[in-house]
Amino acid sequence: MAQSVAALGQANDIPVVDLSGSISSVVAEIAEACEKWGGFQVINHGVPLEVHGKFELAMKKFFAQPTEEKRKEACTVYGQEMEKLSFKLMELIAMSLGLPRQRLNGFFKDHTSMGRLIHCPPCPTPQLALGTHEHTDVGALTILSQDEAGGLEAQRTFDGEWIPVKFVPNAYVINIGDMLEVWSNKKYVSLVHRAKVNSERERFSIPFFFNPAYYVVMEPIEELTNEQNPAKYRAFNWGKYYGSRKYGNFKNPELDVLRLKHFRLPKYPDQKVVIAMAQSVAALGQANDIPVVDLSGSISSVVAEIAEACEKWGGFQVINHGVPLEVHGKFELAMKKFFAQPTEEKRKLRKDIGGGKPYDYGYEEFSKNVDDWKEVFDFPLEKQTPTPVSYDDNTQRELIHSWPQYPAEFR
Repeated sequence: MAQSVAALGQANDIPVVDLSGSISSVVAEIAEACEKWGGFQVINHGVPLEVHGKFELAMKKFFAQPTEEKRKEACTVYGQEMEKLSFKLMELIAMSLGLPRQRLNGFFKDHTSMGRLIHCPPCPTPQLALGTHEHTDVGALTILSQDEAGGLEAQRTFDGEWIPVKFVPNAYVINIGDMLEVWSNKKYVSLVHRAKVNSERERFSIPFFFNPAYYVVMEPIEELTNEQNPAKYRAFNWGKYYGSRKYGNFKNPELDVLRLKHFRLPKYPDQKVVIAMAQSVAALGQANDIPVVDLSGSISSVVAEIAEACEKWGGFQVINHGVPLEVHGKFELAMKKFFAQPTEEKRKLRKDIGGGKPYDYGYEEFSKNVDDWKEVFDFPLEKQTPTPVSYDDNTQRELIHSWPQYPAEFR
């Protein structure tokens, strides 16, 4: 049964967009969330509950501690559901910008998307650490599943205030990434977010990063620029931008080789300047929570909600998204099993140990920030063998398609 957005009481949260609504309302909500927040949550999103449940279960088993078919039930099936939902959301976002439904699909023909498992153990000094420093995501959009522990915070675009993203059962948080900010010519701004840790319980989350092909040249969509609204960014290569950001430093963004602002044409002010000039919250009469969008609504209402969420927040949450609960649950359990393994076993999965791998394990010792309190496991989609970006086009290497022996769901 579709969840009711009204019952969620979302006055102070990042917007929640119900994808089951009319196409016009969904597009409008997405547009507003992207502009105001840079992200949103989605409900009634079409991701089967059992698919999400299986994947979540597998993730939890993966982060605790030996069949190829079972791995397909977790990583592969979950990845397929995320890919399906990503294209659905991209089409809704395109419509919220007044573009043809499939206008952005071509950028993802050879997309370089990936999933990540994140585990933040209880932290004895949470005031001195973060699960993740404040940052924006480099790709087009991110679909995030967070657990009841919470900790995710989104920065409102119009005043810079940090707002906790409330946990909504069976909802995904949708973050607008840097590439959508460029394509929309800054109508939608990428969501600045961070994750806090606590001293009482561990925190698990599963972000899925929907990224374009390495060779895509990024620039504002032609239909969204004119004499009155000229391009705000110059063209640049997505692969090189991604490579620079991937190995950058969230703690000190100024140390990154490339940042989105480096491609911003000089006549347009930095986002912080825009925030400083923004009107007061009272004058704007804006909601304080990231919106929740019900994807089971009419296409018009869903599009409208997404538009509003993207403009005001840069993101939203979605419910009734269509991801099977069983799929998510299995994967989450496998993740927890994996993280519960001895550290020595997990460290064997680092990409810099034993040759190239399609996955990578990282922990606090190798974190980009000394006070990041987490461990992560990155994995690609099934049959995807992306070539890592290199500043030297002749320097390329293939990833070996091998996977951890435990848990069985990840084989």
